[in-house]
Amino acid sequence: MIGTFEPSVAKVTVSYGGATSQAALDHGWFVASGVLTEQVTIAPRVKGYDADGKLVYDSDQDQSYEKTLP
Repeated sequence: MIGTFEPSVAKVTVSYGGATSQAALDHGWFVASGVLTEQVTIAPRVKGYDADGKLVYDSDQDQSYEKTLP
């Protein structure tokens, strides 16, 4: 998965297909990869954390994040 993040975000995790991985961050972009261990029926769950480890973004709480797969 590839996406963007705000400067206040220090860590991004992506959960998808039974696996969670920490994304690589670079100049406002994140990328995460991994091996699926389950069949997927919904979009990846993305979480962003600040430098203190506080959750500042959760795609499950984002009304504009499309959770269904095409």
